Amino acid sequence: GGRAYGGIGRRRYGFVGVTRPQGRGRWQAQLHDGGCKTWLGVFDDVRLAAAAYDAACVAVGRPAPNGTTAAERTAAAALQEGRWASASSAREPGGGRRSAAA
Repeated sequence: GGRAYGGIGRRRYGFVGVTRPQGRGRWQAQLHDGGCKTWLGVFDDVRLAAAAYDAACVAVGRPAPNGTTAAERTAAAALQEGRWASASSAREPGGGRRSAAA
């Protein structure tokens, strides 16, 4: 056991779809779906990374393999949305960053 969709197991960190890049103290989550990888984000907490993976599974019609709660999946999704919103708002339409004077 321990294998789930996309061949990612839960042996090393206890959750499907969650890894810890070497040399970093954060957790990353990604979904493998039909040969494609979907990057779900980097998280300070392993359980939030697992919740992001579970939320992505539910969104594509799969069961949530990590056993996270709906509240945890909602918190992970909100964190992801906040990161994307802050990253996109920091950029100008032309691709440059806003100046301090603007």
